[in-house]
Amino acid sequence: MRLIEQCKVNEIKVKDSKVRANYAKLDVLDKLKYDKGYAERLTTKRKENEILHKNTLEYKTDMHEKQHEFEKELAANTRKRNPFIAKVNEKSLTKARAYKQKRDNQNAID
Repeated sequence: MRLIEQCKVNEIKVKDSKVRANYAKLDVLDKLKYDKGYAERLTTKRKENEILHKNTLEYKTDMHEKQHEFEKELAANTRKRNPFIAKVNEKSLTKARAYKQKRDNQNAID
């Protein structure tokens, strides 16, 4: 009788071991499958990052161009609104350039 009970206990232990081994095998196979897909996922992520980076650069370029155009328009509008101030500024710049050129010529002669 004892032998029969011992046999049943051993059979249960063997079945438990088989079930555990089967689950471990499935875990390993899942991990291997996941690892095989790593390279594909990595290239996909790199492509996505490349596209996002390109879009970011295009957006920054567009914003820079818009800002540059806005500054040009603002300067032109300011000149139109204040022609006298613009004229005075231009004369002042012309005189400053002439003075600098005259001073440079004198330094070159000396």
